[in-house]
Amino acid sequence: MFIPGSNDPAQLDLAMRASLAASLDHVYSKVGSRLGVSASEAESTIANIRQHRVRPGTFGRYYKLVLAIESGDFPRAQDLSRQIAALVQFKAEFCVALLTEAELGDEKRIYTELIDPDPADAPWLLPPPADDKFTEKVGRALELIQTIDEALADELRGLVLEIIGASPYHGPNSRPFGSASSLMLWGMMLINLERYQTAQDLIQGIIHEAAHLLLFAHSIAEPLVTNPISERYTSPLRSDPRPMDGVFHATFVSARMYYVTHRLREATTVDFAPIPVDQLDERLAMLRQFYFGGLQTVQKYGKLTPIGEQIMEETLAYMKAA
Repeated sequence: MFIPGSNDPAQLDLAMRASLAASLDHVYSKVGSRLGVSASEAESTIANIRQHRVRPGTFGRYYKLVLAIESGDFPRAQDLSRQIAALVQFKAEFCVALLTEAELGDEKRIYTELIDPDPADAPWLLPPPADDKFTEKVGRALELIQTIDEALADELRGLVLEIIGASPYHGPNSRPFGSASSLMLWGMMLINLERYQTAQDLIQGIIHEAAHLLLFAHSIAEPLVTNPISERYTSPLRSDPRPMDGVFHATFVSARMYYVTHRLREATTVDFAPIPVDQLDERLAMLRQFYFGGLQTVQKYGKLTPIGEQIMEETLAYMKAA
């Protein structure tokens, strides 16, 4: 599961959509009439989700739909149900965009609300200023990944649907923002344009969030860890204590970033050197330290499920051999 090529990204995406379809089918069976959804309309929506890739906002609207139903807000639930039905009629295609209404329309609000549900007076991320080179830089980053590792590039194509550029908030009570992804927005990643300014920088951000997406997909049937989310653990990976699931994710992500950095290092020649060797070596040393520091916390306190154990064992095997 750790090494690119050992996963079938198409099957992982299918499993995520199958889970969404089954959950939505259950909702329709219970309250479809109150949502104004006929049996044929429900069947069509479920079939579309199973048949082709759908935009991340489909998943986001499902979570909002469930919350609306639970709170008894059926007018809102009906609206969300109609939006889902409309959205899944079309096969989702890969896109790169900025976190603005001009580029995303209603998806901008959905993404922002789910990634940062309680911004108060200190939003976590903001619409960025116009950047007509973001798409070009993302394209170049993906080309570089394709050059150094075709299996990794194939995996990205299967996991990632939307790469969205955003800006951090710099006002009072601002919070660090590097990049972000969410199980509730399957296939989408948010990238901090200020932190990842070049195509070479973007490789790190893309691989970072794609690693989270990979873990989301592998944990759709069972969690990676069973530690209570209320418990917090310290690790060298973050200054703030985090739930064990977060430490597990960060440890795996460190190894995946080590992997792509190592592949860049191996591919470096006189004619191909997108990142200076000394920078790559420095990054490899840092990521190795991060990984084994996080691993120590996982091994000491983590209550791993069988899938969690398998993933971490494969990750450790790679890091020991690298």
